[in-house]
Amino acid sequence: MPAQGTYFLNTSSFATATAIYTDSALTTAASNGWYKTSSNTFRQQTGAPSTPVLSTTYTCECTTFSSSTVESSESAACGATINQTYFHTGSGSTPVATNTCYSDAGQTVLGNGYYKLTSTTFMQITGGSGVVASVGTFSLGVSFNASSSQTNATNACAASINQTFYHNGTVGQLPVATNTCYTNECKTVFLGNGFYKIGTVADNKYIQITGGSGVVASVTTCPSALEEYDSSQTAVTSPNACFQSLGTTYHYDGTAGGNPSVGDTCYTTSAGTTTLPSGWYRANNVGGDIKYNVNSSGEVTSTQFC
Repeated sequence: MPAQGTYFLNTSSFATATAIYTDSALTTAASNGWYKTSSNTFRQQTGAPSTPVLSTTYTCECTTFSSSTVESSESAACGATINQTYFHTGSGSTPVATNTCYSDAGQTVLGNGYYKLTSTTFMQITGGSGVVASVGTFSLGVSFNASSSQTNATNACAASINQTFYHNGTVGQLPVATNTCYTNECKTVFLGNGFYKIGTVADNKYIQITGGSGVVASVTTCPSALEEYDSSQTAVTSPNACFQSLGTTYHYDGTAGGNPSVGDTCYTTSAGTTTLPSGWYRANNVGGDIKYNVNSSGEVTSTQFC
């Protein structure tokens, strides 16, 4: 609702005044706009601050309400700002269906379209006579926590969860495949393509969005934490691997405490962001002193005892 305030007139009554002021000395004109007394009498001030003039008196069985400007769709109204004062013929704080709405004190009807009334509700006017056809609740997105967009799954799993996004799926749940994700609650801006860690650290999941329309292509569980092992540092040929010095800590996705095995993937970082370059390496952990070969993807393809 519009704010109430104390104002001063240059005559003894609102009906006969020619201007309205904010001070008793009548030196500061009130802002341009519509003013209403305790009755249903309205007058519009124009010309402020230099030459304030009150309009003729309008009488309307109207109630003021706050709204956005007219929008072309429900989703556009959802994202609009409530910054207007309008009038309606109902008795409640906001219009309901069949009320007539005006931009002034009963003179000019509001145009067809959607108007935001509160953070969660809107009205639609149709028919060209300012009549409210319906009052509805916005279809808001379901919020979820996520990381920022990452270029691959490995980076997503290592990313911090520090963003809030929205999806069109089940309330209280994380997005699933085929859900659409958005950057805003009103669901007007699609979340960009990429990999996003979602939920909490305990959820340990990431989504991939593809296609440019915010659609979740897949939901995947991140790999378990990588294990450390003692290794030689530089890739060499097979005959030389067993003569390399140990002392470099690398990481792999296999069984804790052992040496890498065929099928494991080896990384130079604990976050799993960089795989070992291809070649032969030496490792000496539980299981014995071995040499192991990794391919260009960091995957162990063979192991041999030294």
